Amino acid sequence: MKSVRTKLVLLALIVILVPTIAVGTVNYVLAKNELDKMGRLGLENGTHVLLSVIEELDKQVQAGALTLEEAQERARIQILGKKTGEGTRSIDNPAKFGENFYFYAFDENGLLEVHPSIEGESAYDFQTDDGRYFVRELIDAAKAGGGFVSYDWPTPSNPDEKAPKITYAEMDPQWGWIIAAGTYEMDFNVGANKVLYYTFIMTIIATSVGVALYWFFSSRMMEYIKRIMSMTSDIAKGVLSGPTIPIISKDELGVLAENVNNMKASLQEMVGNTRDSSSQMRISSEMLSAITEETTASADEIHHAITEVANGAITQAEEAEVAIGKVEHLSVLIASTTSQYDTIIKEMNDVTELQENGSQKVEELAENSKKFTIVIEELRTNFSSLTNQMQEIQQVIQTITSISEQTNLLALNASIEAARAGEHGKGFAVVAAEVRKLSEDTHQATGRVRDLLGRIEAGTATSDSKMGNTLHLSQAQFVAIEDVQSAFNRLSTSIQEITSHLTSLDGEMHQMDDNRLVVVNAINEIATVATESAAATEQVNASIDEQKEAITSIMHSSVELHNEAEKMHELVARFT
Repeated sequence: MKSVRTKLVLLALIVILVPTIAVGTVNYVLAKNELDKMGRLGLENGTHVLLSVIEELDKQVQAGALTLEEAQERARIQILGKKTGEGTRSIDNPAKFGENFYFYAFDENGLLEVHPSIEGESAYDFQTDDGRYFVRELIDAAKAGGGFVSYDWPTPSNPDEKAPKITYAEMDPQWGWIIAAGTYEMDFNVGANKVLYYTFIMTIIATSVGVALYWFFSSRMMEYIKRIMSMTSDIAKGVLSGPTIPIISKDELGVLAENVNNMKASLQEMVGNTRDSSSQMRISSEMLSAITEETTASADEIHHAITEVANGAITQAEEAEVAIGKVEHLSVLIASTTSQYDTIIKEMNDVTELQENGSQKVEELAENSKKFTIVIEELRTNFSSLTNQMQEIQQVIQTITSISEQTNLLALNASIEAARAGEHGKGFAVVAAEVRKLSEDTHQATGRVRDLLGRIEAGTATSDSKMGNTLHLSQAQFVAIEDVQSAFNRLSTSIQEITSHLTSLDGEMHQMDDNRLVVVNAINEIATVATESAAATEQVNASIDEQKEAITSIMHSSVELHNEAEKMHELVARFT
């Protein structure tokens, strides 16, 4: 977490740096633009001066005072300087528009008429790294009446480093020379760079002075703030002792310190009074709580006892009413039971009569079942004999079938022999054909008889199986009839015993009805007394409930008062 002093210092940095940097940047940009304009204007004016010199020299040539070669050499010296022994020229022109500025001249074909180092060579095909023929561009600008051409060119101090260069070119109408004035743009901006440098120095000085002033005045402010923070922290912890804040100024911080001192004095007075009140309230609430607890305990015991008495009386009255209802219901049951008893006696007589008839019918059914079983066994024996006879018929039919097949074979042989005999065997052939036809008819008839016997045999087998099942059912029926007969015998014995018990029960029911009247009278007296007791206890219990509610309300209030007193005591105990 940053302190107020740090925030003020950061604010000072922002307030000082932002405007200073903004003003310095604007000044640098304006100065750079103005110097660029002045530099361009200087290049143009210098070129115009040289064009004027050439014009004057050409007038001397026209007047015969100088030859053209002499005039041109004087122009070269005026443009750049005298030629040295190495074939180069020194830059003696006093016009300077930068450290790397110089004039040079060439014709419209790019042949250098004046140059510091390569005079007499052609520059028409000179190119920049990006492929621009800047000399050709200068020729075009000069022919158009003069103009500027900018391009990147290696610096004299470091050939590997390139910088923007600007050149102004204009054509001389007398000799056809193109006068060019060129320099690096950085030479124009030397003054602007100085402005930027001094602006940076002033920014550092102003920032240092401003931060120091902010730091000094914020230190005085922080002394007040720290003392106020210390006192308010002690007050928050409950510490109200300690010296007050000295008032050393009359500004807002001094007023704030005086207000904090007054607040501390007011809290000391309030806490002292509250401590005394909370102690007295605590003692009083404890006494009231003890009294109400004792009163509530006594009321609870009385209420519990009265409640038990009331509940017992109410329960007794309710049970008496229930008992009366049960006795009355019992009397109705006794009367109904007596009426039903007569009906039961009558029904029991009918049941006895039916039981005797049923026993007789069961005996007859058992006798008929025995006879039916004997008949079934005779039928089964007859069916077995019939099955044996059908098997014998099957054997006879099998014999007839075999004879028919042999007869058919003999008839076929006879037909063959008759055919061999020719005319003499025709009569025999007719007989053989008839015999064969009879044999076939016999074979077909025996087949139908065999089928019929098969169906009869299947039906006989089915009937025999059903006869066996019928015999089994008849035997089971006979066993069931014996069980029914035994049950009828046991039923007869039970009916006799029930009749004996019913006769004994009739006398006991008459005695029960006589005792019922005595019990009803006694229960009515008990119910009357219990009802009166319950009413009295209800009135007493209601009064005790009202008293208990009042005591409970007082007890809750005393508890709440005690809790509030404890809270107030704990709150006040935090302050020292």
